Amino acid sequence: GYSLILTVHGDHLPPTRHSAEASLACALALCKWLSGRPVQPRRVLVQGPQPKDIEPYKVAFHSPLVFGAPHDALVFERADMEAPLPTANEAMAILHDRFAGEYLARFSESRVTHRVRQVLCRILPQGEPKRETLAQALHLSQRTLQRRLQEEGTSFQALLDDTRRELAEQYLAQPGMTLLETAYLLGFADPSNFYRAFRRWFDETPSEYRARLGAEPAEVNDARTPACTTPAR
Repeated sequence: GYSLILTVHGDHLPPTRHSAEASLACALALCKWLSGRPVQPRRVLVQGPQPKDIEPYKVAFHSPLVFGAPHDALVFERADMEAPLPTANEAMAILHDRFAGEYLARFSESRVTHRVRQVLCRILPQGEPKRETLAQALHLSQRTLQRRLQEEGTSFQALLDDTRRELAEQYLAQPGMTLLETAYLLGFADPSNFYRAFRRWFDETPSEYRARLGAEPAEVNDARTPACTTPAR
């Protein structure tokens, strides 16, 4: 058969369990969508230990589960992977390969900017990220990290701010996520700092932004925070 193994590039931090397992589920859904028929793996390998309740895994994968595996992977039957796709188009496949190659070249691992963004996305939920921690994850000294970022026309603080802003837009588009959860996922220990930063980014409060999106009724908690008019530092 064929094994689709999840590997994280760009830094030396292990992927979180929930993100790895979600990636496997998304990959399986993509295979089913592309083939236009049910695709059932021979087995699903999960690095983490077996949880008490494995029913969600059964619902997601409908396949034998192997916990405590050396890597996260989907193992497919050879016939499933070698079956022609119903929408196969050789000319389009060649074109897409070229586009994909050009896109990936923009995010070459040699670019420290991209690698820093990767690490930030993964450590922000742990709290305010420190330049020292990020440099260690990339096996660089702080001075080298600063110099490499300057050569690419940016800085640690600028990347941190941009990453937080982009993630804030994604999180607030999710109706079930509260503003407090969003603040902590972005690494803000104090929610008022999140509200100030958000006001600086979008010139409106998180509640006003969410209400405009129609994600859910506006919350009033942040509207009462006097710090919203002060730029975040």
